Amino acid sequence: KMKNIESELNTHTRDFWVQGNIPIIHKPSSLQFARDAYSIYHPVIVTGIIDHWPALHKWNKKYFIDSVNSNVSINITPDGHGDCVKLCNKDQMVEKELVFVYPCEQTLQFSTFFDLLENNESDAAVPYLSQQNDNLRSEMPILMQDVDESLTLVEELFGGTAPEAVNLWIGDNRSVSSIHKDHYENMYAVIQGEKWFTLFPPTDFVHFPEETYPTGRYELTEEGNNKLDMLDHSNISICNESSKKTTISKCDFSVTSSNCPQSHLSWLPFDPEESQSYIKYPQLHSTNPIRCKVRAGEVLYIPAMWYHRVTQSQFTIAVNYWYDQRFDFRYVFYQTVKSLRNEVKNAIKDQDGDEKEE
Repeated sequence: KMKNIESELNTHTRDFWVQGNIPIIHKPSSLQFARDAYSIYHPVIVTGIIDHWPALHKWNKKYFIDSVNSNVSINITPDGHGDCVKLCNKDQMVEKELVFVYPCEQTLQFSTFFDLLENNESDAAVPYLSQQNDNLRSEMPILMQDVDESLTLVEELFGGTAPEAVNLWIGDNRSVSSIHKDHYENMYAVIQGEKWFTLFPPTDFVHFPEETYPTGRYELTEEGNNKLDMLDHSNISICNESSKKTTISKCDFSVTSSNCPQSHLSWLPFDPEESQSYIKYPQLHSTNPIRCKVRAGEVLYIPAMWYHRVTQSQFTIAVNYWYDQRFDFRYVFYQTVKSLRNEVKNAIKDQDGDEKEE
């Protein structure tokens, strides 16, 4: 019965709601955006609404270093994958286990971040300026003069208040944001380069193998910390081409359970862009992924609670605006169906357990 219900849900999702691609709308009015995106709860790419931003032609390495005098928060991982489920030796245990791993967080000079980013040797660690803490307004307010404080296209539609957060993202093709959802209306603007998104409607969660995992955090070893301190305190000039780049390698990390926001976390353990995921979790074949590329000057609208996986194919700069989600019938429906789904899963587990005992 559950499979029949899921099949019917998929049919309705494809026939009546989720389109096969992401529509592109150019300089829409607020009414058109409400009609073609927000009211139907569907992602769109919007063009022509940030063409006036000075950031599009001003933002580069030298400009950031010259303009931002304070340190910035960055994430560093061995392989570009943080905030995801990994098989690892937490707390130096011999046995490996599946752990949700937070990235190593560091506060560094902008020049240090770029030194790390430009070191793309095969064993080099991967830095990603990706702190989702309103970092553009709180850590780099000088840069707000180059973008809008808020996007007038959506501000009234999203409640008439300022964004909850404005975040700056800088990274390259090595960094991946694992599949997740946010309880925010998300307007994601690409300044330089391009971003690749894989999106899933909230109804697809019935096929997702969400589980609860212990948490851990990447931290630098003593040697790794020493390397980073040497680089960050050397005040290397971007004009000093002879300066040797410090290498933070994959081996300079360990995973610890300390300083984690919570001891356990429910998360999705698969990457929708890896074929092995569909072999391990065959139910993913029933999902409705939509893939799109967002180029410089374009803005992707990601509705609240749509799942998404994000990466970039090259050096990319982006800014996203989070507006508070309205907790309306969509949230109520999602939570109710999720609870029903979990009850069914638990009942199946209990039934399987009873059959084994017999």
